[in-house]
Amino acid sequence: MTGRRPVLPSSNLSYSENFLYMLDSLGDESYKPNPRLARVLNILIILHAEQEMNCYIAAARHLTSSGVDVYTALAKADGALYGPLHGGVNE
Repeated sequence: MTGRRPVLPSSNLSYSENFLYMLDSLGDESYKPNPRLARVLNILIILHAEQEMNCYIAAARHLTSSGVDVYTALAKADGALYGPLHGGVNE
């Protein structure tokens, strides 16, 4: 904890620009986020949102449709998420 106050978003910035602004500006209203970083962040957010039915959602749905309990379905979905080709790829 740094003891700093939260930085409020600016109504003049896009979602990605606001994220960078609130993260880096330290409350300086004249701070402008790097447009290239904002574009890259926007693309990353879109790519994460566009996953649609990824493997762990498919695993949970398949198990749920077979009548297993919710704990088993979530455990298997978590297992499908684990690994370097899916959940671990972000690391």
